[in-house]
Parts: sequence; C-alpha cells; structure tokens
Amino acid sequence: MAGEFVESHPRWGVTKDWYNPLQTGGVYEADFIVGGNAGTLDIYANEALVLDGTITAEAFGGSKQMQGNELPSGGTFNLGADPNSTNAGDLANLTQNGLGFNTGELSQIILQNSAPNLDDLVSSSSSSGFSIDTPLDTAALGALSATDPNNVLATMVVPVDTLNAGGFANLNVTNDKSNGKGFTLSEGPATASTSTAARSA
Repeated sequence: MAGEFVESHPRWGVTKDWYNPLQTGGVYEADFIVGGNAGTLDIYANEALVLDGTITAEAFGGSKQMQGNELPSGGTFNLGADPNSTNAGDLANLTQNGLGFNTGELSQIILQNSAPNLDDLVSSSSSSGFSIDTPLDTAALGALSATDPNNVLATMVVPVDTLNAGGFANLNVTNDKSNGKGFTLSEGPATASTSTAARSA
C-alpha cells in the first residue's frame, strides 16, 4: 500500500507498521450540522381542511454555513396560492388534475390560535375518535353558522400558534380573487403578531 511499510520480525513474532505522513496524512473533523434555509409548505384544499398536530419548519445555522453572513431563514407556509409562482392556480391544479381555475381558497379563512378539535367533528354515534377514514358529520356541520370555525365544510382555520411554534417565518394566505369568502382574525390582533395574511387582489 502506498505510504505504508511493514517491518516483520518472524523470529520474535513482531510486526511493525510504518506510515509515510506525507502520503497517508488525513485530518479528523468532528461531525457538524449542515445549516440551511427551511423550505416551503404549500397547501390547497378543495373541500375541508383541518391543520392539527406538529409542523416543523425551523432553520438551523450550521458551523459551515456561509450565506452573506446571514442566519438561515425559517420556512414559508402558503395556503391557497404561492405568491412566488408565475401561475396563480398552481396549487389548485395539484388537487384538480391541472383543471383548476381558482387563484386561491374559496372558503372563509379564519386565523385563530388553535385548530378545531377533531373529535368534535365526528358523528355522536361514532364510538372512536377522529381518524383518517372518519366521515365528517355533514348534517351537524350544516347546522353550524357559515362563519363558525368548527364548520370545516365552510371555513378553513389557520392555527397561528401551531405555525409560530413550528418556526415558520412567512405566512401567505390567499383567497380566490373572484369567489373567495375573505378572512377573519378570530382571537384578537395578538394572534397573528408574527404572521401576515393578505387577500390577493
């Protein structure tokens, strides 16, 4: 092997390995986090939307990261449309097989601290809680006001506390230009203190 010499002494049962540091030299480097900007979460819902659980969009600044001496930026959350897209209907097309003509969400969008409780959305005759195959109780939801945050067939709730805790740096919420029902800030101006919501015009 280049850079290695083996000195053997069979009589004594001794073997020595010699290395040429100019040919076999290496440097030990401890592990490190590769820092980077967080990504983008794009969401478009045709009928009902409940954001629940944990969403993480934190950015980590690693020791090897150099981006103009700036820390990495947190993630971006887009609901309805991506403002950086050249085609306003890109997100709608994802759910409508390329036939979407909407420029944003059609439902009333409510920004409030937390999402509706999923177990409250199931039929009272259901013995188990909400799961992936649980049908929505359309009769009960239809009896609710069209602006009630629990009426997930008429409204879409953006849980601001969840997004803030997840490390999102940007929040873009877009209603359809022609048929969107608008926005509601449900629990006071402090709810969206680190977020912005603007209806596309």
